[in-house]
Amino acid sequence: MKRKNISLLAFTIISTAYSQLSPNFVKECSSIKKYSFYTDRLLYENGHQAALSALLFDSSLFPWENTIEKKVELGVLADDAYSIKTYLSSYESGTNFSSSPQGLLHIADYYLSQKKYPEAENVLSKVNPTLLSLKENQDYLLRLGYAGFMQGNNDKAKSALREALQSQDDVKRNRAAYMLGHLAYLENNTDEAKKYFQSLPQTPEYDKIVQPYFIQMAYNSGEYSEASSLAKKYLETYPDGKMKSELNKIVGESLFTQNQFSEALPYLTSYAQEIEKSGQTPSYAMLYQLGYVNAKAGQYEAAVQYYNQITSAENKFGQNAYFQLGNAYLQSSPPQKEAAMAAYKKAYEMGATDGGNPDIPKKSLRQYAKLSYDIGNPFEANEDVLLKYSENYPNDPEIKTLLAKTYLYNGDLAKSISAMEELPSMDETIKNAYREATFIKAIQSLQDGKIAEAELYLKKHQTSVAASDINQKARINFYLGEIAFEKNDYESAILQYLKVKNGDAVAIPELEDGRLDYNLGLAYLKNKQWKEADNYLNLVKVSGSQYSNEAALRLGDSQFYQGNFNEAISLYEKSSGDYAEYKIGEAFLADAEYSKAESEFTKYLNTFSAGNYTVEAIFGLAKAQTALGKYTESNATLERIKNNTQNTYPVMMAGLQTAINTQELGSTAQAVNLLNSIADNQLNSGYSTEILNAAKTIFTRQKNISGLQEFASSKGWDTDKTEIQELELAAAQQLYNEGKYTESLAQYENLEKKTSPNSESYYFVLHQLAQVHSQLKNPSSAKTYFEKVATQENPYYDAANLWLYQNAISENAIEEKAHRLQKLQNANSAQLRKYALGEQIKTSVLTRSSTGNTSLLLDKVKNIGVVAAYQDFVKVVEARTLYESGKKSAARELFKSLEKSSISAVAAEALYNKALYQAESREYKASNSTIFTIAEKFPEQGIWGASALVLLAKNYWALKDKFQTKYTLSQIIENFTEYPEIVEQARSLKNLYAL
Repeated sequence: MKRKNISLLAFTIISTAYSQLSPNFVKECSSIKKYSFYTDRLLYENGHQAALSALLFDSSLFPWENTIEKKVELGVLADDAYSIKTYLSSYESGTNFSSSPQGLLHIADYYLSQKKYPEAENVLSKVNPTLLSLKENQDYLLRLGYAGFMQGNNDKAKSALREALQSQDDVKRNRAAYMLGHLAYLENNTDEAKKYFQSLPQTPEYDKIVQPYFIQMAYNSGEYSEASSLAKKYLETYPDGKMKSELNKIVGESLFTQNQFSEALPYLTSYAQEIEKSGQTPSYAMLYQLGYVNAKAGQYEAAVQYYNQITSAENKFGQNAYFQLGNAYLQSSPPQKEAAMAAYKKAYEMGATDGGNPDIPKKSLRQYAKLSYDIGNPFEANEDVLLKYSENYPNDPEIKTLLAKTYLYNGDLAKSISAMEELPSMDETIKNAYREATFIKAIQSLQDGKIAEAELYLKKHQTSVAASDINQKARINFYLGEIAFEKNDYESAILQYLKVKNGDAVAIPELEDGRLDYNLGLAYLKNKQWKEADNYLNLVKVSGSQYSNEAALRLGDSQFYQGNFNEAISLYEKSSGDYAEYKIGEAFLADAEYSKAESEFTKYLNTFSAGNYTVEAIFGLAKAQTALGKYTESNATLERIKNNTQNTYPVMMAGLQTAINTQELGSTAQAVNLLNSIADNQLNSGYSTEILNAAKTIFTRQKNISGLQEFASSKGWDTDKTEIQELELAAAQQLYNEGKYTESLAQYENLEKKTSPNSESYYFVLHQLAQVHSQLKNPSSAKTYFEKVATQENPYYDAANLWLYQNAISENAIEEKAHRLQKLQNANSAQLRKYALGEQIKTSVLTRSSTGNTSLLLDKVKNIGVVAAYQDFVKVVEARTLYESGKKSAARELFKSLEKSSISAVAAEALYNKALYQAESREYKASNSTIFTIAEKFPEQGIWGASALVLLAKNYWALKDKFQTKYTLSQIIENFTEYPEIVEQARSLKNLYAL
């Protein structure tokens, strides 16, 4: 049967109507005498079907006419299909029925009562209407219309029913009108349906049947106010009617559509309860509406329960449910932000759904991003989520602001500044953040030696500072002076410092304790403006500030460079430290006070057995002794060089000076032999200039110029060529110092071709080429040259390995990093060895890898120490060692002291240990809070974030939160593939929990 726009309500109406109409068909169409009817009815209603059937075959009991008709009716009453079929067969064969179609009407009644509408229509087709009375013909038409009506043969039904509508019998006419109204309703012909229904009597009997149609038609046409009003009235009139459930649905949905959520709540709830009682499951649409109205009514727990029943749906209802679930979690008291974030994430990840709200993915991602910023995100980095939203929906200033703040909090000042600059406008908070970030970034860049970058950010900062802020403008000028100083532009540095000096600024931390005057004095000193340098340095020297001693030293240097050696010595003597002591000897030496120089250098070497200027002091002592004619003592002094350095160059220079001293002692042959020995050992080292200079001295002493030429020729050296090369080297170095890197590159490349391989000069040139390429941001070329420098021991060997190690870190070249770190562990510099040990410990902490025999490693730390910056990493190794040895309490205390470490990896591990300790103590909620702190503060520490998520899932399971447990484990499996061991843990837990 074909039906259009027919609801459960419509089916209920049809069933109700038929139950009221069909018994009347049998009763009213009967032509049996009253006595017989009641006798037979009594037999039938008392269950005596067998007796009733017997009457069918005993015609002696029926002396009146129409015996056949009587038997047909009795067959209907007795539900005796056999008898009816027998009479139908008899009729079809023309026996007994040729002039009596009334029996066929009874047979049709039987089929109609059995809902066998095709059979009924077939029987009715055999009736000859011309043999019927007017009343019987109207009954016939009503039956024919009803049979077509129930089969969906609307056109045929309407044709018959319209004729039946002409009946003078009100009952029959009303029934025809009712069915015609229903057919019009099915065809969405609302006006016609209303016309037929409104023609029916205004009686309770018809009102109960017809009013649901008016309710449904109002609802279908969007007249929700009318629909809800009529339905409420109907429910009040018939509170226990069969259509109660459907009408509750209509009222609830109509009120919902009108945004009357509180009023809709009881009706929708009642409908859902009735549906569940009947064993059915409410539709996704109904569950969504129930969740929504409960949320609007402030019943957030109930809303969450309804939404959770829809989340399995991979369609628009599931997506809407996740989005509204997030809203409900947020509106709960207290807000469940972690759960809300997970719900929004799922809603966003579902993307566009068929028929769904296209704004849901955007709104969900926005909420997800905001919550990531608010509480931290254990699933992915906060900045990644905010960036994802900002890239997809770029015109959202609030998210851009949060992104800028996130970069700021994560310490990525460059990204934060860039993000803030993209904002269409800045409020005062962002303006302040921008001012602070640009200033801090400028200072950091300056401290890192990134001068151009420092200048760029300082100028950005300068544009954000109000003209009235004279203190900050003074700070800017000060740091512009610092930048100019680092660029060797001392004149510009002086101008910037003087702006600050002559300005009105007060209370600037950078300028306290005489720092400005000291910097001015130093800049004047570098610019060789001795008088001005002396003035400012002297001001600082007598101020008693922290720069006083340093100013005295620099004042001494100023006097030294001016040739005022006595004044320089006086200043050095008033200072302390190995530099001052060394410079006293150097000043006496420069002043030709050789005995005093000898005494001061001897004093220095006795006082500072491992000073910063030990090798220089030995050379100074040897020079003083040579100047005093103490050649033998000088040679003995020079022998000490070998014991204080492994570098080739100073050892060679000591040998050359020994050869010169030997010549001075009159041992010409021995001097030449020493010279030849050194030259042969350093033939290809690039030290030809130094050797030739010594040769010049020796052979000049011998007055043997031809010997000098022969010596140079035998080594393949051209004295003139060497001198030119020396000048070229000086020129290249000057260009480099001036920051003219491209020009210096050409000079050094030319020198590389001319300089003897494996000489100290050669490695110096290679080292300078590496530095130039680094400055020109050619890391590949820089790396190539540093690798050449690091092939064998030379004065630049350690520096090259340090650069290559740091470059390997930036390139994440694991094997290269390990190789270079091993080299640094054996460096000549004790400071570099400490740095290498610290890096070894730092790497083991950051990768969570074993550091080998930790007790030996910690003993090594005790013996040689580490650079201060690595102390926290050492503590982590100590804490791990304690934990692994079963001393968990001691480990916990040590980790606790690291929770506020400035090193994010250390602090993250310490907080993870805290979360683990809380979980072991069954403080699961506190543990979860610690985990979200890790996510919020240290999003970049992925390994600890992933480990913390595993612990988070365990905590949720312990708290009996199955949804969050499953969701967290699924997120680990999907999003942390770079940590396979963590993913495997998540899979194991998922299997264990049967999720």
